[in-house]
Amino acid sequence: MQQPAAATEHPATISVIIPTFNQAQYLADAIRSALTQTLRAHEIIVVDDGSTDATADVAKGFHELVRYIHQPNQGLAGARNAGIAAADGAFIALLDSDDIWRPDHLALLATAAASWPEAVAWIGSGACIDAAGRALPQGPGHAASSATWIDRRQLLRANAIIPSAALLHRQRL
Repeated sequence: MQQPAAATEHPATISVIIPTFNQAQYLADAIRSALTQTLRAHEIIVVDDGSTDATADVAKGFHELVRYIHQPNQGLAGARNAGIAAADGAFIALLDSDDIWRPDHLALLATAAASWPEAVAWIGSGACIDAAGRALPQGPGHAASSATWIDRRQLLRANAIIPSAALLHRQRL
């Protein structure tokens, strides 16, 4: 499988981290959504957190386009941290294995990072969908559907950040 020709390079390198545990049925869609970004990621790292399903086969099926790391089960935070430790991009984009990105997700976040370079993280919006791709009602705690500032007071009241919508400055983690 080759990287789509339409993707463009960007001077800021973004490492995509996909933690997964027994999510083989969704993983390929998540990986494809990372591979088909209009802004090409520097690398895509799948961290298999001790899966017992076909997760390894799915990830390895993308060959050199995806770096596959297997570890004993340490939980979601442990898998994310392992991916961050293995990454060498200047920025980290998190993508849960049961989530997908729109094609311009990384480009929009990179634009936000260039516009507000003093920030530590840039957060996009998200929408909840079911396994068939149908929209689900938004509940409390989900990200806003339009650009907005989130300050510390808002985060203390309710965490509105969807991890798969975040771009993090690696050195500031």
